[in-house]
Amino acid sequence: MTTMDIIKELTDELAIKNVYQSLKEQQMQPEYSNLEFEKRVQLLLESESFERKNKKIKRLLNEAKLPDKTASIEDINFYIANRVLDKSLILELASLKFIENSNNIIFTGFTRNGQILPCTSIGK
Repeated sequence: MTTMDIIKELTDELAIKNVYQSLKEQQMQPEYSNLEFEKRVQLLLESESFERKNKKIKRLLNEAKLPDKTASIEDINFYIANRVLDKSLILELASLKFIENSNNIIFTGFTRNGQILPCTSIGK
Protein backbone atom coordinates (compact mmCIF):
# COMPACT_ATOMS: atom_id res chain seq x y z
CA MET A 1 0.00 0.00 0.00
CA THR A 2 1.43 3.37 -1.00
CA THR A 3 1.57 6.42 1.22
CA MET A 4 -1.12 8.09 -0.89
CA ASP A 5 -3.38 5.04 -0.47
CA ILE A 6 -2.99 5.28 3.30
CA ILE A 7 -3.65 9.03 3.21
CA LYS A 8 -6.78 8.41 1.12
CA GLU A 9 -8.07 5.83 3.60
CA LEU A 10 -7.38 8.11 6.55
CA THR A 11 -8.96 11.18 4.98
CA ASP A 12 -12.03 9.11 4.10
CA GLU A 13 -12.20 7.73 7.64
CA LEU A 14 -11.83 11.22 9.15
CA ALA A 15 -14.31 12.70 6.65
CA ILE A 16 -11.79 15.21 5.30
CA LYS A 17 -11.85 14.06 1.69
CA ASN A 18 -11.05 17.49 0.31
CA VAL A 19 -7.66 17.38 2.07
CA TYR A 20 -6.77 14.37 -0.06
CA GLN A 21 -7.97 16.06 -3.27
CA SER A 22 -6.02 19.22 -2.42
CA LEU A 23 -2.90 17.18 -1.65
CA LYS A 24 -3.14 15.50 -5.06
CA GLU A 25 -3.47 18.95 -6.67
CA GLN A 26 -0.45 20.19 -4.72
CA GLN A 27 1.60 17.24 -5.94
CA MET A 28 0.81 18.14 -9.55
CA GLN A 29 2.04 21.71 -9.17
CA PRO A 30 5.78 22.16 -8.56
CA GLU A 31 5.46 25.55 -6.82
CA TYR A 32 4.02 23.83 -3.75
CA SER A 33 7.19 21.80 -3.19
CA ASN A 34 9.03 24.99 -2.22
CA LEU A 35 6.60 25.80 0.59
CA GLU A 36 7.26 24.96 4.21
CA PHE A 37 5.49 21.92 5.60
CA GLU A 38 3.33 24.03 7.92
CA LYS A 39 2.23 26.28 5.05
CA ARG A 40 1.21 23.29 2.95
CA VAL A 41 -0.78 21.80 5.82
CA GLN A 42 -2.41 25.20 6.35
CA LEU A 43 -3.44 25.34 2.68
CA LEU A 44 -4.86 21.81 2.86
CA LEU A 45 -6.91 22.63 5.95
CA GLU A 46 -8.09 25.96 4.52
CA SER A 47 -9.24 24.13 1.41
CA GLU A 48 -11.21 21.64 3.53
CA SER A 49 -12.75 24.45 5.57
CA PHE A 50 -13.71 26.37 2.42
CA GLU A 51 -15.35 23.31 0.87
CA ARG A 52 -17.30 22.56 4.05
CA LYS A 53 -18.58 26.13 4.26
CA ASN A 54 -19.64 26.06 0.60
CA LYS A 55 -21.36 22.72 1.07
CA LYS A 56 -23.21 24.06 4.12
CA ILE A 57 -24.33 27.18 2.24
CA LYS A 58 -25.62 25.08 -0.67
CA ARG A 59 -27.50 22.82 1.74
CA LEU A 60 -29.03 25.75 3.61
CA LEU A 61 -30.09 27.45 0.36
CA ASN A 62 -31.72 24.25 -0.78
CA GLU A 63 -33.51 23.86 2.56
CA ALA A 64 -34.68 27.49 2.45
CA LYS A 65 -36.92 26.72 -0.54
CA LEU A 66 -36.70 30.26 -1.83
CA PRO A 67 -39.61 31.13 -4.16
CA ASP A 68 -37.41 32.72 -6.84
CA LYS A 69 -34.01 31.07 -7.23
CA THR A 70 -33.01 33.53 -9.98
CA ALA A 71 -33.55 36.73 -7.96
CA SER A 72 -30.61 39.10 -7.69
CA ILE A 73 -29.86 42.45 -6.09
CA GLU A 74 -29.74 44.01 -9.56
CA ASP A 75 -33.43 43.14 -10.05
CA ILE A 76 -34.56 45.32 -7.14
CA ASN A 77 -36.15 48.63 -8.15
CA PHE A 78 -35.36 50.96 -5.26
CA TYR A 79 -37.32 53.84 -6.76
CA ILE A 80 -40.92 52.56 -6.79
CA ALA A 81 -43.38 55.02 -5.24
CA ASN A 82 -44.76 54.11 -1.80
CA ARG A 83 -41.82 51.80 -1.18
CA VAL A 84 -39.21 52.70 1.37
CA LEU A 85 -36.12 50.64 0.64
CA ASP A 86 -32.78 51.81 1.89
CA LYS A 87 -30.45 50.88 -0.96
CA SER A 88 -27.32 51.10 1.19
CA LEU A 89 -28.89 48.80 3.79
CA ILE A 90 -29.93 46.23 1.17
CA LEU A 91 -26.42 46.29 -0.33
CA GLU A 92 -24.92 45.88 3.14
CA LEU A 93 -27.20 42.90 3.77
CA ALA A 94 -26.13 41.48 0.41
CA SER A 95 -22.55 41.36 1.73
CA LEU A 96 -23.84 38.65 4.13
CA LYS A 97 -21.92 40.00 7.11
CA PHE A 98 -25.05 39.40 9.18
CA ILE A 99 -24.40 35.67 8.75
CA GLU A 100 -20.83 35.95 10.03
CA ASN A 101 -22.15 37.91 13.02
CA SER A 102 -24.93 35.34 13.60
CA ASN A 103 -27.65 37.97 13.20
CA ASN A 104 -31.13 37.41 11.79
CA ILE A 105 -32.98 39.80 9.49
CA ILE A 106 -36.72 40.28 9.19
CA PHE A 107 -38.48 42.09 6.36
CA THR A 108 -41.83 43.56 7.34
CA GLY A 109 -44.52 45.35 5.41
CA PHE A 110 -47.96 45.05 3.95
CA THR A 111 -48.87 42.03 1.87
CA ARG A 112 -47.80 42.27 -1.78
CA ASN A 113 -45.59 45.23 -1.02
CA GLY A 114 -42.42 43.66 -2.38
CA GLN A 115 -40.58 41.91 0.44
CA ILE A 116 -40.00 38.69 -1.48
CA LEU A 117 -37.55 40.02 -4.08
CA PRO A 118 -35.14 41.63 -1.58
CA CYS A 119 -35.39 38.58 0.70
CA THR A 120 -34.73 36.02 -2.00
CA SER A 121 -31.99 38.06 -3.68
CA ILE A 122 -30.14 38.34 -0.36
CA GLY A 123 -30.88 34.71 0.48
CA LYS A 124 -29.56 33.52 -2.83
